[in-house]
Parts: sequence; structure tokens; C-alpha cells
Amino acid sequence: MKNIRINSSESLTELMEKRASSLILNRELPTDVTEQAGVHLYGELRLQHGLTSSSDKATRERCLDTIKELGIVAAKAAMLFGGVLLEDQGRRVHIWIPGDDEIQALMTASACGHYLDAEVRNTVKNKAGKYWSGYASACSWGVTVFVSEVDLHGDDSIISVAHAANAPAKALSDLNDGEVILVKGEPGGYKRRVLLNEADHAGIHTQLVKAASMQEVPVINAHYTSVIHAKEAADFPKRKPLVQPNGSVEAPKSYFAFVFRADLDGFTNAVMAAYGNPAALSDLVSRLLTIMQEGRAFAQEHKLDLVQLAWAGDCYTIIATFDDAREYERAQRNDAVELCLDFEGKMEALELTPVGGVGGWAYATAGGGINVNQHGNILIARLTLNQRTFLISSGVGVRRSSDAHDQIDIPVGELVIFGEDKKTLSDHYKRLFVPANSLFEIAKLEDLRKARRIHIATRGTVAISTGVSLPPTNEHFDYERIQ
Repeated sequence: MKNIRINSSESLTELMEKRASSLILNRELPTDVTEQAGVHLYGELRLQHGLTSSSDKATRERCLDTIKELGIVAAKAAMLFGGVLLEDQGRRVHIWIPGDDEIQALMTASACGHYLDAEVRNTVKNKAGKYWSGYASACSWGVTVFVSEVDLHGDDSIISVAHAANAPAKALSDLNDGEVILVKGEPGGYKRRVLLNEADHAGIHTQLVKAASMQEVPVINAHYTSVIHAKEAADFPKRKPLVQPNGSVEAPKSYFAFVFRADLDGFTNAVMAAYGNPAALSDLVSRLLTIMQEGRAFAQEHKLDLVQLAWAGDCYTIIATFDDAREYERAQRNDAVELCLDFEGKMEALELTPVGGVGGWAYATAGGGINVNQHGNILIARLTLNQRTFLISSGVGVRRSSDAHDQIDIPVGELVIFGEDKKTLSDHYKRLFVPANSLFEIAKLEDLRKARRIHIATRGTVAISTGVSLPPTNEHFDYERIQ
């Protein structure tokens, strides 16, 4: 692992510019990070499942149009209030507003939050139409470690590690439509209150909102382009042009696919505990960068065609894509489970966790049935906002894999699967899953690994004893092969 320099004097803008120049010059991504104080403001768009989990292509395209509009509005709000759009996760956007003074920074975030809320209702709500279910925001102030995104497709998200980044994200699911709240406290004891509004510090708050509203609204140039398969896009500095030479823009790419998410348990707590100890903090960030780089290699070298979405903090997300419905149906029998087992093996080989309070990984996967759909069940696209690129997606697997982590406190070393997908599993995996709630089932990876070994051994025995030439066992990812 490299020795990572935690630079408190380097601004987040400088970090982003360094990343951009590295991509342009085809160099390695910068491995230093920056540490800054400020407010994390999250906004979450609530859309009905009929839009976010539709099997109809036109409806999924409408979903992408809706979340694209949210990204445009969020990018405008961030610029108006002196902040940065760190992440665009589709239905959820993440803005950071710098500020060493907590009260002043929170007042700015309050103004930004209320401005963004109004703009979402003016524009995004019209895009969603009958599928609109609301919008809410949450924020928190604190010191944060920022790390450049290391992924497969050149997503320009910035990763933030801190309780101030985690707390509002976790609070979003409990908020009512229209709420803009401040979240304070440590994990397990979060407190919330309505964020500064017109009644609190009314003069300053109103002045901030008015000043932003009077500014000339920045023009955000946005467009889509299709995502190409991971194995074609691995060298992302050389990825295909976002706009074709004739100026046309490709439509979002449609796949039959399932989504896999892996959450690194305890990492944020370990980082927060290391504040004030530069050596310990440097070691943890170095470990995270190594994990991110190995996650990129995993997505590139696995036998499946994988599209890697941006890291969301310490959460890794990949989409296994299939162009043909029959390939997807075959993959549903084993690959949803075995992709998880392959990733677990890869991470265990790194010997980076558990360490410093980091306990390991918790997993979720979801795909959903294809029903009568002949064009794929997931759409993926690049959204480019003023030269910064974000990968966005929509479909059953995207929504349900996220729901699994939101609804269930998944234990380390266990996999949650969408109930509809369990029905299509091979029997040797299916019998190991038990209900986690009404939508999801859960199993221990230890049991799944054992079932995999027994199944492979049994197939070999049958082939020898009968003399029948059975189809060979799939060649699964071997993490030792790429060392």
C-alpha cells in the first residue's frame, strides 16, 4: 500500500482538478486526499415503484429523464451556494458546502436546501407526473476526508468518509415530504430537528435565499450517452466520446441485469476514530484506495460483463449485464450468488479487513423477473453535467438492491437477495435462504460457499461414475489468477 498524504490545505476543487488532469494526461489517479470541514446536504427524490421498477422501456426512460433533471437542479444549487455536487446516485443527490464555522455553514446549507426543494417541485415534479411521491433533504456538518473516485468507467464522483456524510444519508428514508432537517449525533443516537428556516435567524436566512435567487442561474449542459460493457471501457481515460462526431447523443443502454451491492462495515467509524492521528488515518485511507482499485480490477476481469457504478462512500456497486433474456435467466440460477462469493474471495485475499474496527462486508443483490419485457430490465446511462460525468441507472434491481440495505441491518458475511430472485435460484442455493422481511431473503456466505463446493464436487463425481459427458462447470473468477 502507498503512504497516503492527508492534505488539509488542498481544496476540494483542487483535488477535482488534479483528477481531471490525470485523466486527460492518461496518468494514474492522484492518491493523495484532502480533509475539509463543511456541510453535507442530501436530497432524495421519492418516485413510485411503477416508475423506478418498471419493466416497460418507455417508462424506464421517463425515470432516467426525471433523475437527470434532479441532477441538473442539484448542480445549479451547488454552484449558487458555493458548494460541490459530490455524487449523483439517481434518485439521491449529495452536495457539500465548505465552511469551518458550523453555524454559518448550516445557514448556507439551509438556504441551499430550501432553494433546491423549491426548484425540484418546479421542474422535477413535472417530469415525474403521476409517479411523484415527494422530496426531502437532510444535512450534517463536520470534518470529512475526501477521496477521488476509483472506478471502471471514469465516474467523476468524489467519495466522502465521515459521520457527517453518513448521518443525513441514513436519515432520509424516515423523512416526510418537504422536510429539510439537520441531523446531529453519533451512529445509533442520531438526533434530528428542522433545519434553519424563515423563523430561525430570519434575516440572514432570507438574505441568503434572496441573494442566490437574484444570481444568474448557471447554464448546466447535460446529455446522455450509452454505457459500454466493462471490458471495453476498462481503460476509462480512453473511453468512447460522450458525444458522437455528428453531434448526436446515443440513447441509454438497456440490459437484462442484476445489481450487486457490498457495504464495508465499520469503515466510517474507524476513520472518525483516527482523526488526530495522521498515521492511522493515512493507513485507513490507503486501505480504502487499495480496496477501490481492486474493486475496479474485479469488475474488469470477472467472467461476467460488469458495469461499475460509483462508490457511495464505502459501498461498492456493480451491475451484471446480459444482452439476451435467455442468458439472464440462466445467470439467475447461480451467478447472482456466485458473483458475491467471488467478490468475497477477492477481498479476503487482500487481507485488509477486519482492521481498526472495520468488520468486513455485508451484501445485497436484486434483479427481478423479465416478465414480457424483451428489451432488458435495467437502463444505464452516463449523465454529463458541465464536463463531469455520473453513471445513473433505473430498474427493478437498482431500486431493490438499495432497498435491501435501507430496510435491513445486514450482518457482515451475509447476503440478502430479492425474494423474486430466490425463486429462480438453483436448489442447492435456494434452500439456504430464509425470510429477512416480506421482500427479501438472507443467507450466510459460509453456507453458500460450502454449497458451491459440494455442488461442483458432486457434478464431477457424476461425470466420472456414469461416463456421461456433462456440461463443464462454469469457469468462475479466481482471485489468485490475477495477482
